[in-house]
Amino acid sequence: IVVSTPYMDEADRCSRIGLMYQGKLIRCDSPKAIRESVTGEMVVLLPEDWEGVREILEKIPGVLEIQTYGEAFHLLGKNGKAQIKQIKKVLKGEKIAYKDLRVSLPGMEEAFISMMKGMEN
Repeated sequence: IVVSTPYMDEADRCSRIGLMYQGKLIRCDSPKAIRESVTGEMVVLLPEDWEGVREILEKIPGVLEIQTYGEAFHLLGKNGKAQIKQIKKVLKGEKIAYKDLRVSLPGMEEAFISMMKGMEN
């Protein structure tokens, strides 16, 4: 059975995935292998007010990549726990409140976006 979907959560339920970008197949593998290919660990941040936060987060050492999901930020870094300490310190200094800040496993969406960004660099 072949399924075509733009929804990464649906693709994640398949046994094998072919990811396409700009009309080209960029990766074909199991969902687990694709998710595990993401470099680093992911931190999820949901600030009370998201405007202007991205610029602040970009200045934190060790942040490899920032992805935006609605009002949440997914930050890829080398060490999630260490990254959280740095993020808390910066947010406190900038007086930015947040609803959620935690380490999380990268999902298919993060993996796909990370691959696309890697191709553009």
